[in-house]
Parts: sequence; C-alpha cells; structure tokens
Amino acid sequence: MKKILLLSLVLAGCPDPIESDTDPVVGAGPAEELAWSAPADGLELQGTLTLPERDGPVPVVVLVHGSGPNGRDAVMAGQFNMGFGFELRAFEQIAAGLQERGVAVYRYDKRTCVTGDCAGNGYPTPSGELLVDDFVADGVAAAASLTASEAIDPSRIWIAGHSQGGQLVPAMVRDGGLAGGIVLAGNHDPIDVTLRWQLTHGEDVLRTAGYTDAQITSLMAPVRELADGADAIRDGTWSGGSLGGASEAFWRSWMDAGDAAPGIAASLEQPLVVLAGDYDWNVPPGDVAAWEATFAGNPGPRSATLLPCVTHALNCIAEPDFRQIAPGDVGTEVDARILDAMAAAVTE
Repeated sequence: MKKILLLSLVLAGCPDPIESDTDPVVGAGPAEELAWSAPADGLELQGTLTLPERDGPVPVVVLVHGSGPNGRDAVMAGQFNMGFGFELRAFEQIAAGLQERGVAVYRYDKRTCVTGDCAGNGYPTPSGELLVDDFVADGVAAAASLTASEAIDPSRIWIAGHSQGGQLVPAMVRDGGLAGGIVLAGNHDPIDVTLRWQLTHGEDVLRTAGYTDAQITSLMAPVRELADGADAIRDGTWSGGSLGGASEAFWRSWMDAGDAAPGIAASLEQPLVVLAGDYDWNVPPGDVAAWEATFAGNPGPRSATLLPCVTHALNCIAEPDFRQIAPGDVGTEVDARILDAMAAAVTE
C-alpha cells in the first residue's frame, strides 16, 4: 500500500511535458527491419528493408540473387562440388552487417521463388516466357520503390548482385539511373563459357581428390549436359526443348545479358565495384582480372578485388588444400572484408 501511495505522489508531481518548436528530423529513426513490397511486372516483390540507426536519410543497397529460385535471404549450403555442412544465409548476413555500418539494405524474394522459404509470398508460378531480362527489371523496380521511404537517400541507391545477379549489375545501374553497383562473385564471361569452366574445373577437383575417370564422368554428367546444351543454343543447333528446366529463349537471354555486360560496364559513369574470392568454384577467380581489364580507362570510379580464401558463398575457408579442410576451417559468416568494402563504396 505504501508503494502505491508513493507512486501516486511521484506521478502527481511530474511537470507537464515540454513541447518542442522543431519537427523531428525527416528520415531519422532506430535500427529496424520492415516488410517492404515493390511493384514489378505481374507481381509485388516481397522483401525486407533493413534500416540502421540514423539521424536522417541513409544510403541503401538492393540485393539481387544468383541463379535459381532464391528467397530474400540467399541461403547457400556450399558451392559447386563442395558442401559446407551448414546453411549460410548470405543476404540476411549482409543486411545485418551493413546495418551495423550505417547502410540500409533491401532484399526480396526472387520472382521464381514460389515454394519453400518463399511459400506464402503470393507469387504466380513463373511462365515459360520468363527471361533474364525480367530479373533486371525486378532489380530496377526494387530500387525505384525505395524512393518512397523517408529513411532512404534517393541519391544513394546502390544495387549489388551475386553470381548471375552480379553480371546483371551494369544493366540495372544503367536502366535504373542508380548511384552505383557492386558485383559479388559475378562472372565476366557469358554463362556458356562459365559452364565450360565449371566442367573442366570440377573434373580437376575430383581427379585431385582421387576419383576414377568413370566416377568423374558419372558425377559431372549433369554439368556436361548443361555445358553442351548451352553451346548448342549458342551455335543455333539446339533442338532439345528445355535445358535444365528453362526454355531456350531463357538461355539465349542469359547469354545475351552476359555478352552485353562488359560493354555496358565500360560505358557507365557511375561507380562499379567487383568483389570475389580465390576459393570460388562456381565462377573463375580469373574473371576479376577480366573485369579489371574492362574497367581500364573507363569514365567512372572502378575497382576489382580478389579476396584470398573467399568462396562463391562469400565466406572464407582457412585451409588452402581442399583435401585437408576440417569443419573449423569453414567460415560460417559472410567475410567481413566484403561488408567493409560494400559499406565504404556506398558511403563515400
């Protein structure tokens, strides 16, 4: 009873709140995650907008997926011919890491992601007319939607694409008039050339690991089928209908996008940043040098960095000899050097 009486006396003695003559700073707010949808062709992209603690509008990075029906968190269990033994939620980790560095992130479910992690997002089943151009348009639409947020600085909207999405970055920067682009483990050469490298590199890895020629032939058969099919589509001799579950038109659009990417990158005035690792088994590490050569003499700020120990999933494997890898050698998070480089680019 005494405690209640004391509380009443304290409350009764409180002064009236002081009213401020100034309005709150536009865009200011706490660190938070918000559901955010972006109107796109035939659907509303469903995603998450991660905002840092801020005194006003902040820069933002839109994350665009690699190939396959990926959800907003870009969950990866390994890279080509290498499992990690756990799932790495790459985009979720990038969002958290950039939030800590004062940068907002928007990540969304890819339009082809309609089951699993994406169940319930309301997306229609992708049609047989799907093209890689649709992924470019989705990235641009996602970026454009963010101008409606008071928390976002509209002059500092960047796009970052991983793998397939990385190769599409120059086109999205151009089409969206964006502040800049970041290529994360994105191939420089078109997909048919990359598939042929994956086949050769994969065979070499298995041979080094001690597999027989018969075992290698069997294990690599699906990749050989894709590589041979892509070559036939390139040559105009393909007559097998779909390839890897995608139409011939889809594959042609993918190749066209890869053919065009270096030229688009060379023409842009906006900054472009390439980040990749020398432990990448999906995309040739040598593609970083190819991007660097493409950037030579270009009008805009450019950088291309090959990071030691980083895989296609953007984590680090500490053991150089893959035959000696122990569980503790495999990083469980996106490498901090990638997060630092991304934050430095967009906050300059």
